[in-house]
Amino acid sequence: MGRVWLLLLPLVVMDPAPGSASSGEEDATEVIGALGGSATFQLKISESFTFITWLKKEANGDPSNMALLDPAEKPCKFTVLLPAFERRLNASRDCQGLQVRDLRRGDSGSYTAQIQLGDGKEPLMEAFELKVYKHLLEADLAVHCHKTKNGSQQLNCSAGEEEDATVSWAEASQVEPWGKFALLALSGDEEDLNVTCWARNPVGEASWRVSVEETCEAVYGVQVSSPVLAVTMAVLVLTKVMASACVFAKWPCCPRRSRGILELPAHLGLGNRADVQRRRWTSS
Repeated sequence: MGRVWLLLLPLVVMDPAPGSASSGEEDATEVIGALGGSATFQLKISESFTFITWLKKEANGDPSNMALLDPAEKPCKFTVLLPAFERRLNASRDCQGLQVRDLRRGDSGSYTAQIQLGDGKEPLMEAFELKVYKHLLEADLAVHCHKTKNGSQQLNCSAGEEEDATVSWAEASQVEPWGKFALLALSGDEEDLNVTCWARNPVGEASWRVSVEETCEAVYGVQVSSPVLAVTMAVLVLTKVMASACVFAKWPCCPRRSRGILELPAHLGLGNRADVQRRRWTSS
């Protein structure tokens, strides 16, 4: 039987001639599988057949022979033709089911079963579209903090490189429902909340609960609204303004020079003497 199959190989990779059975791609059955798991192509044929040739559409659009199945023997005898599927295929006893194990991302794509009938009938075609997805993990999620033009904050959640995943926030105040990205608008009294981002795809879902305060602080640092920080900033600005004014206006509060060391006024609370600048001052 092996010799007969080899003689038929040039025939099965050709497109059906006009008036013959179509490839069936427009009516392809969708098959979902998880990365590392398995998926089964199950035929619906009720007629008897002599053998089945399985084809996989390559990236360039051309079909390649993947496997040949012979129902004459029980259990079904099958031969793997594509090296990428070696030791990863299994056929059902009646040859009407083909299982792919240890699924990889590259397995996603179009598959066609060309079913050869007896009595010189035209072959039947059944098409399948395999989609392989990864089981999502918390590590696949990414949350970023952004500030809007009006000063409010937004959290943006995405599933990183998992293009087939959609995300959403568990909170009702989200801007958008499920999508590639999910925005969560925050008001001033919500910055101390913990919020949860959800991601899902056809084979599972994952979630990540984050602190709004910690997420935004990691991006923008300590908030300027902190009372201690505000006082510190005010003192630094005032000191710089006074020092600049002294140079140009000779205010009484200006530091005076003594042997190359500037003595600052005591009422500034900065000590009696400070090594501010060791250089000769030129008289104005």
